[in-house]
Amino acid sequence: MIQTPPNSTGALWARFRFSVVGSLLSCSPAHGSLKTAIRSLAAKTWSHPTSGRDVQFAAATIQRWYYTARHGHDDPVGALRRAVRKDRGKISLAAPLAERLILQHRDHPDWTYQLHYDNLAAMVKAEPALGRLPSYATIKRYMQAHGLVKQPRLASQQRPGQARAQLRREAREVRSYEATHVAAWCVWGRSKANRAASVGSWKSFGAPAQSA
Repeated sequence: MIQTPPNSTGALWARFRFSVVGSLLSCSPAHGSLKTAIRSLAAKTWSHPTSGRDVQFAAATIQRWYYTARHGHDDPVGALRRAVRKDRGKISLAAPLAERLILQHRDHPDWTYQLHYDNLAAMVKAEPALGRLPSYATIKRYMQAHGLVKQPRLASQQRPGQARAQLRREAREVRSYEATHVAAWCVWGRSKANRAASVGSWKSFGAPAQSA
């Protein structure tokens, strides 16, 4: 049996859920008063198990936790661990929407996930027949699962200035003696001449002076 670290996110959530519904399990409400007790718990403010921020939970959520723990029998805390999604690894979209997304990525492979999602939202609004638009997270998972990832913009798709800049970056070879800014060689030359003059090592290579 694989042991779960005591402070893992799943364990924190399990203990938190049990603390919310524990009073209902230890002292079952009188007949007909369960809904009232659950609504009372839903009206309370709780401390989020991982972030610590104030949070509230719907009565339906607390009711689900209660029955999950109750059916857990010997291990109600373990039963309250976050369940694995049944559709994990099986992300799907309605066929018309998936087709639009694939075509959109083919035409705009350099778009971000958010830009693809925003354009799909505009399509769905204009064409309700495409069906309901899933969440951004679902669209992103679908694209990643099907290899519809963001591609770098090709030089032929760039503006002239962007293409030239990319070519310069690719062809650039920086050497240690290359000037790093305009007039750098002039500054370097004057600095070296001044140093040479200060130690008396500057020599003139012109014609020798004529004696009187």
